[in-house]
Amino acid sequence: MEQTTLQNELRGMQRTGSISLWLVSLLTIIAATIANLIVRAIAFALLPLSTTFEPLAWQSVILMTVVGVVLACGVYALVRRFSRRAVRVYTVIAVIALFISLIPDVLILSDPIAFEADTTIPEVAAMMGLHGVAAIVSIIMLTRLAPPTQKHASSHGGNH
Repeated sequence: MEQTTLQNELRGMQRTGSISLWLVSLLTIIAATIANLIVRAIAFALLPLSTTFEPLAWQSVILMTVVGVVLACGVYALVRRFSRRAVRVYTVIAVIALFISLIPDVLILSDPIAFEADTTIPEVAAMMGLHGVAAIVSIIMLTRLAPPTQKHASSHGGNH
């Protein structure tokens, strides 16, 4: 299987250490947003979803994905700077954040009257899937395209 030119350039930049966390963060935001829009389209094609359910409107999906992934990138930058085990620490934090992000979705199912009275299980499942996709894309792209180097944690006194 042949790699694309962009993949080759990114791998080359990664090897030489010239790929910046800013660039990786931007690519992660774009990739997660595109992935979530694809998953959203598939969900609408396969599930009985209401087109009037605001959290699944494409504008909402874009906004919430960008906000969530920007936060994820910020957390990764901090962990990468201060932890000697940045990939492991970030992955644990990201998984915990994913589960926390699912709490409102679960609450909708447990008490739909308090949130959206006509919210269906497929709508909640679609929202939860979008959270998972953004988390997976963020974890994989950030930790693989911008792995921590020894100088990050050691030069800032990180000992975690």
